[in-house]
Amino acid sequence: MIEYVDYIGFIAGLIFSLSGIAQARKIIRYKGGESISLLHYTMMIIGMSLWSVYAILHEAWMFVLWNSVAITLQLAVVILTLHYERKRQQLPEQYDRRKDRQPKKHFSV
Repeated sequence: MIEYVDYIGFIAGLIFSLSGIAQARKIIRYKGGESISLLHYTMMIIGMSLWSVYAILHEAWMFVLWNSVAITLQLAVVILTLHYERKRQQLPEQYDRRKDRQPKKHFSV
C-alpha cells in the first residue's frame, strides 16, 4: 500500500529529475551551451550516480528510478553542449549568435 509520504517522494523525484529538460531544450534551441559549466554537470552526474548506488544498497527503488532519469538528462545536457561546441569550432560563422542579437533597449525616463 502506497502511503502519502511515497506520493511526496514521487512528486519530488519527478520535479527534480525532469528539471534538466529545460536546460536541454535551451541548448537545442540556441545551438550551444557556452554558459553551461561542464564541471558542474560532471560533478552532478557523479554525485547522483553515487546516490543511486547508495539507494540500491538500501533498496530505495524510488530514488534509483528518479536518479536514473536525472542522470540521463544531465548526460544529455553534457553531450549536447559538447556536440554544439565541436560544431561551433568547425563552422564558427554559422554558430556565431552575436550577429543575430538585437541591441538591448534601455529604459529611460
